Amino acid sequence: MPKDSYRHRINARACIVRDDKILLIAYDDESGFHYNLPGGGVEAGENLYEAIERECLEEANAKVVVGDLLLVMEFVPELDDGTYGNDHRDLGLIFRCELVDGTEPELPENPDPNQVAVDWISKEDFPNVMLYPRLNQLILDRLTAQDLDTAFSRDV
Repeated sequence: MPKDSYRHRINARACIVRDDKILLIAYDDESGFHYNLPGGGVEAGENLYEAIERECLEEANAKVVVGDLLLVMEFVPELDDGTYGNDHRDLGLIFRCELVDGTEPELPENPDPNQVAVDWISKEDFPNVMLYPRLNQLILDRLTAQDLDTAFSRDV
């Protein structure tokens, strides 16, 4: 496929931390058991914040307030060994988010067919979970950074 026919899909994700635990969405699919931060593709007519708010409701039945940009990452399938099963380029933006008071994340009534749980993972255990994309340590580093100049990662 010619290079100019590639297009990036934009996705927006939430990094929600409470009591030194990070909220993750668990999946079991053709890639095996893994986690993702809540979020997904930005739909036509949506801005990034609206996409995160919608995705958090869909995946974790959670209302959030979107905060600062934490991390920008690019996924290039030609550099992947097939781990993630994606065949399209992604430009991902991860935002620090907070739960709206009174919101308790849980598996929604009608989850994605491959979604199996909504879990809080301790920061101590976070480096060892199978997170797609594999940005575990970079996310932890960004959460503790004093200077939040945007970090960029090309995930392979």
